[in-house]
Amino acid sequence: MLNMMMMTFMYERRNKAETWDQQGLVPRAVTHIEKMKKSYGKYDIAGESKKRHTASKDGQQWSINLDDQECECKQWQISGLPCVLVPMRRPWKKYCSKYNSVSSYVTTDVDAIYAPPREVRPPPLIRPAGRPRKQRRKDVDELNGNGGERKCGKCGMIGHNKKTCKDPPVLPQLPIRRPISIQDIPVSQRELRAEMGFNITNDEPMSTRGRSGRSSIRGGGR
Repeated sequence: MLNMMMMTFMYERRNKAETWDQQGLVPRAVTHIEKMKKSYGKYDIAGESKKRHTASKDGQQWSINLDDQECECKQWQISGLPCVLVPMRRPWKKYCSKYNSVSSYVTTDVDAIYAPPREVRPPPLIRPAGRPRKQRRKDVDELNGNGGERKCGKCGMIGHNKKTCKDPPVLPQLPIRRPISIQDIPVSQRELRAEMGFNITNDEPMSTRGRSGRSSIRGGGR
């Protein structure tokens, strides 16, 4: 279907080009020249040199270079068709890009598209081994399924996993431990009072403070 459509399209283009002036411009370029001829009187043209002119209108001005086929409005450089100054200078084809000529148009469509043979031979379909994939393979610059980039569990870098990692492993960071406070040291109240200078008797029970902060009396009993 697509082959037949393109074949007909190219055939009609070749037939249409045969009715044009083979030494002239395509109808689109001729229409543009006629439009510029109507706008020529709306601009004030001042000559800078033999090949440079300035077109001004409503306080704005544009410099035109006929040799380089350039204009400050950039229309000449983009479309290959001249600005408002050129339509008054013949031949017009001299100031237009060669791609706007009928000869270039005919050269583009010189090769024909032929209908395909009736017998279509598609490539053989061989089902690969294993279960078919349900998800496509994602590129390296794409995000993973969780919405974030992949992070290697071996080196810690982003963009690959530890199965394909070639970098040396990073040493694991040790957990930061908080400093030990006095409540965490099982020091008996008896030893603490002795360090503070109190008189301690032998029959005084020993009491310690555990991690929970509660005191326990050793040797008391109920």
